[in-house]
Formats: sequence, structure tokens, C-alpha cells
Amino acid sequence: MAGIAFLTLLINGSTTKFLLNYLGLGKETPVQKRMFEHACDLMNTATSDSARSLTAREEFAMADWSAVWSYMPVYTQSTFLDRVTKGRVPAQGD
Repeated sequence: MAGIAFLTLLINGSTTKFLLNYLGLGKETPVQKRMFEHACDLMNTATSDSARSLTAREEFAMADWSAVWSYMPVYTQSTFLDRVTKGRVPAQGD
């Protein structure tokens, strides 16, 4: 039973990428890219708003916010550049 599962994973795993590319299903359309970037911008705005409200709370007055921001996910280059210009995270190599 384990051998059948292994062979299935091996065959499907090694051929899926080529099949998707052949069928044209692996390509990102400009609309999909814009939608992804818009969703990332919304998440970045929501994260910034939440962090701003938390900085005002007494419980988090001693928090190291640059460390907190360094653990926040960054999905796009524009999000990273926004955080660097606002001084939330250091640029790489600093």
C-alpha cells in the first residue's frame, strides 16, 4: 500500500508542473497580479492600523516595535519599502 502511495506521489509530483505549464494554467494574468497586490495592500493597512492602536495601549508601552514589525509578514516589495521608509524595519544589510 505504501509503495502505491509513493509511486502516485512521485509520478504526480514530477509531472504536474509540466502539465500545468503546457495547458497554460500556471501563468498569472495581469488581473490576478493586481488583485493580489490590492489584497496585500489591504492586509498591510489593516496591520498598520492594528499596530497603531496597540502602541497607544499601556500594556504595550515597553514593547520593542521594530522587533514586532520584523516578525510581520511581507508579501510584496512595495510593502517592504513602505515599512523601511516609515522606519518600522531596517533595510536589509543594516
